[in-house]
Amino acid sequence: MRSTLYDVLFLDYGLFDLSGDGHFLTGNQAAYSGAYLRVGYIVVLNQFGTHQFDLSMVQDFESKGDLDIGDSQIANPRLWREPFSGFRPWHWPVLPRQVEAQRRREAEVEETLDDEVSTLEFLGFNEAATRLPDPALLSYLTGRNAKERNPEKIGFRDFVFESGSGLERRDAEALARTDRADTEKLVARIAAARIHKWLDRMVLGSQGDPLVDAPHLTERLPSVLQGNLKKIDNWSKTASLDKEA
Repeated sequence: MRSTLYDVLFLDYGLFDLSGDGHFLTGNQAAYSGAYLRVGYIVVLNQFGTHQFDLSMVQDFESKGDLDIGDSQIANPRLWREPFSGFRPWHWPVLPRQVEAQRRREAEVEETLDDEVSTLEFLGFNEAATRLPDPALLSYLTGRNAKERNPEKIGFRDFVFESGSGLERRDAEALARTDRADTEKLVARIAAARIHKWLDRMVLGSQGDPLVDAPHLTERLPSVLQGNLKKIDNWSKTASLDKEA
């Protein structure tokens, strides 16, 4: 596999000029193929509007890209760097940092592909998984044979090739016939990207009762906030993605 070509790839959802033979190619479909290009992070534009903010995060999760935004949001500095204030959906990453994080995730997953380690075990919550409020969340890992497969036995390679949430069936069958040494980085990229998105949007996003983010926690229990409570900067740090905050 060749090395990463681009750190961030932006794809417009309406790729009218690339349509042909009666088939309409969307940016979402192109994002699915983007994994083969070893792109660091894939952003799909305008699939759900030019200035979208989906509180449910369901639409964004179904997308094949790593992030969905509107084209009017590209120049928003809060998408690119900290500190930030004003409009900023809480699940937005800081793009340059997310590229680095994605590369780390890929490297960790690649080291685990041939180990007898399940995805849930690797993530450290195979026991907690049984207490998820919606058991259907685990069907993302098992896919087509959800009733017959134990999610606690599903590894990263199984997820990519067999769940339907990683590779589509025809692509999985084609890639399975390829020399494994040539596909390890691709498999790791797909597994790391899709499962990170599943964790971020669906698993953590559905934990409104047992989990709470820092801004809401400090609103309920101001005593947990370090520093002077009268200074707005100390409150603002709870919404920062910076490690030092």
